[in-house]
Amino acid sequence: MLESYKEYLQVLEIFSKVSEGADAYTRLRILAIDCFCKLIERHPHFNYRLNIMQTLVSRLVAKDLRIRKAVTKTIKELLKRDDNQLLDFKLEILKEILKVTKTKPHKYFDPNLLDCLVLNEIMVDEGKAKAVEVSNKKT
Repeated sequence: MLESYKEYLQVLEIFSKVSEGADAYTRLRILAIDCFCKLIERHPHFNYRLNIMQTLVSRLVAKDLRIRKAVTKTIKELLKRDDNQLLDFKLEILKEILKVTKTKPHKYFDPNLLDCLVLNEIMVDEGKAKAVEVSNKKT
């Protein structure tokens, strides 16, 4: 089952990278991103979640507004969750966002997500985050 899941994710990733052109390709790309978004929102504890998140975060600056909106909404929802088991994943999400903000132009970046992060609407408890990091190092 895990192998089939991995293959499904690989197919979605290929579809999410389909070059722009025909309308069918655009719909396919959007559908793949929507599938990634729904999968990670509904099952954030699944295997390969970091791979999915890296794919999604890189789309925060996509030219297609529909893709940017879907990804931004998903990331906001994940970061707002009050689930202590997701703390390490939230930190990984924030690290990925930091990479994107440092390496990509901001002209397509949704300002609401940046505002959300800056205004501390999305909180990550530093004490808990450090405890998770220490626990991971021990493991």
